[in-house]
Amino acid sequence: MYVKMARELAASGHLAFRFDFSGIGDSASRGDSLSPIEAHQTDVSEALDWLTASCDVNEAVLIGLCAGADVALSYGHSDKRVVGLVLLDPTIPPTRVSMRTTLVYA
Repeated sequence: MYVKMARELAASGHLAFRFDFSGIGDSASRGDSLSPIEAHQTDVSEALDWLTASCDVNEAVLIGLCAGADVALSYGHSDKRVVGLVLLDPTIPPTRVSMRTTLVYA
């Protein structure tokens, strides 16, 4: 899904950069003592740092599916380069407010 999405975004003129979190898929383990949550946050930060240095990217939209959506949501507010989020099936725990919103809009 991400390969197709990245190719379609690139074909329409957007810079698309996709990666697996460290230790997942084709990405090697970080080899440090960070917790998985800290490692994923650092992976995103390092990816954005690389894009800034290599491609002069100063604004990015993070797209994440499931756990990737959770990482994007928890990271996005901490980096001024993140100007948008696309969250696909995040696993955010329900709250009374979200349950009420779900019931109203369902």
